[in-house]
Amino acid sequence: MVYKVIFFLLFCISNIFAQENRQIIDLKQLYKNSLKDNHKINISNNNLIIDDKLSFKIDENKSKCLIGFYCQGNYNSFIILEQFAKKNYDEKKTKKNKILLDELEKQKKHKLNDAMLFQLSLLYFEVLKLKKDEALLKNRISLVKESLELFDKRKKIGLKEEDDLKSWKTELENTKNDLKRVTNLKKKIKEQLSYIAKINLEDKILQDYHMQSKEFTILNETVAFYLNNSQKITSMTSKISDYIIDNNIDIKTLNYLINSKKSTLEQTKKYKKELEKSSEDNIKQGKNLSNEHKPWDSKKFDKVIEEKLPLYINAKITQKEVQDKALLQNLTYTLSNKKIKIKKNVNDVLKKIVSSYKTINNTSISSNTTRKNFVFIKKLYDKANIDMKTLLDSQNSMIISKKNENNSQYDYLENIIMLFYNTNKIRAVFNNSEKKQLETQIF
Repeated sequence: MVYKVIFFLLFCISNIFAQENRQIIDLKQLYKNSLKDNHKINISNNNLIIDDKLSFKIDENKSKCLIGFYCQGNYNSFIILEQFAKKNYDEKKTKKNKILLDELEKQKKHKLNDAMLFQLSLLYFEVLKLKKDEALLKNRISLVKESLELFDKRKKIGLKEEDDLKSWKTELENTKNDLKRVTNLKKKIKEQLSYIAKINLEDKILQDYHMQSKEFTILNETVAFYLNNSQKITSMTSKISDYIIDNNIDIKTLNYLINSKKSTLEQTKKYKKELEKSSEDNIKQGKNLSNEHKPWDSKKFDKVIEEKLPLYINAKITQKEVQDKALLQNLTYTLSNKKIKIKKNVNDVLKKIVSSYKTINNTSISSNTTRKNFVFIKKLYDKANIDMKTLLDSQNSMIISKKNENNSQYDYLENIIMLFYNTNKIRAVFNNSEKKQLETQIF
């Protein structure tokens, strides 16, 4: 027995040293490495595709609150805008056109990379969730084994519970299967992260984060601190929306196209006046012609010229003016809708942050309550005062509550990432300059 104890202690000590020797990788390193590799990124059929090797289904619940390319609709509208700009504004014609088209191309690549970083963040937090799930399932296996040992004691005092024995064994087997499934899923996601960041994460530990981690705070305060009442949420929605609208490439492009189209219509209006004057001059010249130069009766000729010539001359320019006015109306409508959507999405994300922050507190209370309840129920079970089902239900409640508590922390951090992503500052997680801009220009 002594040798077993010594062996167990040595095993624990070696395990501790092994943990210490394993390299810890944080989200910053994964961000930086993934951007170095120049991945080919595409958004298609609500999937984010990397190098035609990895495909991730876009999370619709998150994408509907986002402004960037981690949303099929946003990506599609950008591509249409880019194609329209290329078709109507040849970069060879003016320097402004070239600057606009170059900026669109640059921002397209930037937005695709940011969408990849957002997906990487979701994978990262999913691994952290699964790691906590593993610990809970291992704890559950230990609890079930303890219950099996208690079963033997209850049997010795004359309690016949053969059905309970089968239930405990089934529970143990199911929990082991759940653990295996969670471990395999965690391994798969770490492999995906390894490919994106070009770091072998198999034997690496991912840095854990919480809501007070400096990467996810603003001026050393949680983001929720700036949203602790409805007035602050409204104020922050306005400030963040204005910042996004002032810096968003789609908005800038639409404004450029609208101003350009307005200028075209002004030129058309001026040209039409010149044509009208020219038409009047031509009519006067026609009336001054001698009768031998007119192909038919002088009065009929003058009437045809006066009625038809202005229409003929203005026909093409009038048609183009109608088309340009319709296009200007569509561009203005698109711009207005985009601004409305930005404000709505910002407000939705801020509300998500507040909600998830409250959930952290609520799940913590629930977890503590169910844990205390389980301790009490287990004492009763030890004394053979309650049946196995009551104990198992209490154990399940405790495990589920703890899982919810764990997940609530990461859900909050995911919402912070959504906020950073919407402001085009997702790289603030590792880029001090972008973090400073967030803190000084918005908060």
